[in-house]
Amino acid sequence: MPSPTDVRLKGVRYPLDHNPRALRLRRYELGLTQDTIAKRAGISPGHLSELECGKRNALAPTLLRVAAALECPVSELMAS
Repeated sequence: MPSPTDVRLKGVRYPLDHNPRALRLRRYELGLTQDTIAKRAGISPGHLSELECGKRNALAPTLLRVAAALECPVSELMAS
């Protein structure tokens, strides 16, 4: 059985409009570092930092893995 962070969407390569502040606040709520979340999501800490600062948009599969690492639904990380 795949882990919750093993999300794969073949062919889905479009950016999603996420809320950088929501991403950062959720990480703070869990008391976790960028390194920990990045490792769980399978991305680099620099990539996560850019997502949290709004310097980079997340592709759908990446945001799904980050949401799983943050133990929250993707909708919680989306821009309103």
